[in-house]
Formats: sequence, structure tokens, C-alpha cells
Amino acid sequence: MFYVATAHRADSVIQSVKGPFTGPDDLNLIIAKSLHLELYVVVDVPATDDDGSAGADQTSTAPAGKTLRPILDNIPIYGRVAYIDLYKPPSSPTSLLYILTEHQRYSILRFNPTTSAIETLCTGDLTDRTGRLSSEGIMSCVDPKARVI
Repeated sequence: MFYVATAHRADSVIQSVKGPFTGPDDLNLIIAKSLHLELYVVVDVPATDDDGSAGADQTSTAPAGKTLRPILDNIPIYGRVAYIDLYKPPSSPTSLLYILTEHQRYSILRFNPTTSAIETLCTGDLTDRTGRLSSEGIMSCVDPKARVI
């Protein structure tokens, strides 16, 4: 008897968000890929000379710019991601990440800069025992007052 198993993680992007997740002055990109998340920070790249060394003189050939540096490239999510969004509560210097799965389970995550790890603030279940799912699929939204609809 034979079976087939995949040897790599899913790589199709479900959704992505950007905002100050790891620090108040950071710009982060969070990419949701099926069963896991990837976390990046946008960093400045200095201009380089012809020999590849960084230089700030006027003869540099490659312009300065921005690039993505991975912080965490495999944050497992126990369920298929249906929706993610960043929101900033008034009392927090950084944004929090709201995740909703296809089975209508949600989590609110934050980044701990001292341990460089993701912490779960709360989890819950949004399923309605009396209703049924919309034919349009799962929809969610975080308004400017940090309320989830």
C-alpha cells in the first residue's frame, strides 16, 4: 500500500497585513499562508558601490531602498486562516493581530520583544448554533475603534 504526503508547507498567500506589530516604530508585513503565518520587518538598505561595499558617496550605483527581513517564518495556526487584521488599542504602543479561522475560531496575538515570540492574548469561538454560514463565505472587519464585526 502506498500513500502520498507533501514535503513542504503551503506557499500560497491567503492574506497579508502591514503595520507596527513588533515595535511602535517598526513597519511589519504579516503574511497568512493556509496553516501558518510569516512575520517580516521592513529595513533600510544602504546604497552600494561597484565593488559591493556599502558607501554613502555620490558614486554609488545601487540606490538605497527598503527590503524585508524575516523575523519569524513559521508561526503555526491550528486551523485554516480565513481573515487576519492588525488593530491598535488606545492603551497599546503596538498593534495586535486578530486571526479568524475557517471554523470561526479567533485569536488575538501580540509580539513580545524581550523573548522575540508571539503571545496569545485571548481565543474564542464565533460559531452560531442556530444559524448557518453565509453563502458569501466568512467575512470580518475591525473598525477604527478596535471592535470586530
